[in-house]
Amino acid sequence: MTLQTNLISAELSDDDLNSSVESIKQVESKVGFALTLKKEDAATLAKVGPKILEFTEKAYEYAVKNPNLKPDFVDLAEFQKDYLLSKKLQILRNHLVPLTEKLVDTYTAAASEAYMAARLFYHHLKNAARANVPGASAMVDEMAKLYERTSSSRAKKKNNSTSTDSNLPNTDTNKK
Repeated sequence: MTLQTNLISAELSDDDLNSSVESIKQVESKVGFALTLKKEDAATLAKVGPKILEFTEKAYEYAVKNPNLKPDFVDLAEFQKDYLLSKKLQILRNHLVPLTEKLVDTYTAAASEAYMAARLFYHHLKNAARANVPGASAMVDEMAKLYERTSSSRAKKKNNSTSTDSNLPNTDTNKK
């Protein structure tokens, strides 16, 4: 009987990993113009959702069909570039966001399961050291330093989350 939860049991070959990384690099090279916005810059931009997209699409259609009605300070060519780019990027986003979410969740599950196995091994190793199994004490000493760091990191996070308003959701997305 195992004490571990097994959410994921899979392997990723080195060839598949390398091929995937190369494919991602190819996508990155195709969108070399992609931006990384600072939070404060992103906060100044419109919050794009279905209603804004519908509004933008209708304005674009009318502007293209009726260029004589556009104000002089609106660059129709730039409007068209931005609109068409946003439509194409939305297609990429619709593929990448769900994939990224799956990868993050799968990584979290696999890393968590590996950590749980490591903790079980470590505690078993401590028992072996108490029984004077050769070499066990040295391994426990080395692992104890690492285990203390992970334990103190969890304690710090817990203390930080309890010092904030308890009515607010925990937004710590720092997944290891």
